[in-house]
Amino acid sequence: MKKGILTTTFITGLILLGLNINNAKAADFENTQVTQSTENNNSSIYVDPTASHPRLKDVNGYINQNKLQFSGVKDETAQSTFTAGKAYRHGTPEGIVVHETNKPNISAQEWANMFNQNWKTNQTYVHAFVDKDQVVQIAPTNKTVWGAGYYANQRFIQVELCEENTEKDFAQSIQNDATYIAQLLHQYNLKPSLADGNGNGTIWSHHDVTKYLGNTNHTDPDDYFAWHNYSMQQFFNLIKQRYDEMAPLYNKNNVIDQKGIGQVRYNGKGKVAIWSSPNSGHKIIKYVSKNTSWKFFKVAKINGHVWYNLGGNQWIDGSYLVKK
Repeated sequence: MKKGILTTTFITGLILLGLNINNAKAADFENTQVTQSTENNNSSIYVDPTASHPRLKDVNGYINQNKLQFSGVKDETAQSTFTAGKAYRHGTPEGIVVHETNKPNISAQEWANMFNQNWKTNQTYVHAFVDKDQVVQIAPTNKTVWGAGYYANQRFIQVELCEENTEKDFAQSIQNDATYIAQLLHQYNLKPSLADGNGNGTIWSHHDVTKYLGNTNHTDPDDYFAWHNYSMQQFFNLIKQRYDEMAPLYNKNNVIDQKGIGQVRYNGKGKVAIWSSPNSGHKIIKYVSKNTSWKFFKVAKINGHVWYNLGGNQWIDGSYLVKK
């Protein structure tokens, strides 16, 4: 991730945070091997359960079979120190660039803190960081950042995926990243499509930017994904699945008046999105915290999926609200 072709490292920020890591930076890091770990051996889900770091056979299948939930968004845009954001070349973002930090053992919150401290020195900034616990958004997505060179910066939202040490944590972080990106696609009325050599597409890896647009030379997240037996195509498939799940066919006949009280429940540190409608093309209005209680006034059941209306044009995905 960068403003131009070269960036400096984040040693200063890491020292300020007291982290015992050498030559660390995000998305532009020197190559480092992910810390190895061992999980419970299970030949049904791992490629080689006897390996010191067994990989999942099917990451997306594991996410879906275990019904991993979205861990929510922590909105820290009000605390952003980045002052160089500009309007996109066509006024709104044209897609999202997928980065990965290329350094283990640093959380999304820690990266967010470092970027806010050091962006002027290091000439780099992104919109959000994602780990297994949450999404930490540090810049408003309606303005540009410095993440992948001149050509990409003027076009795309930029999201950093933090490295995890276990396959289960990797799967949870992937679920969080795919869900967040799917939400952004809906928010800006973009349809999911992979980048191509003609400069089209709404989902780009940093490597795609290097190949198709230039002014950068990085290949993330390819190596990190490969380490976990995963690929950009598989990640796109998960984004598309989450996108489709958020865009059910809306019919007023599927909405009934029903009053009650529900509590927001989910795993993770972030917050849950409130949407303008259960319909496709809906927008995120705000985020609400877990364990908070809300009155609901209508219920929409669309293709077997439930949405609750919290008043006016405020709708919450029923996966995150439990009736009291």
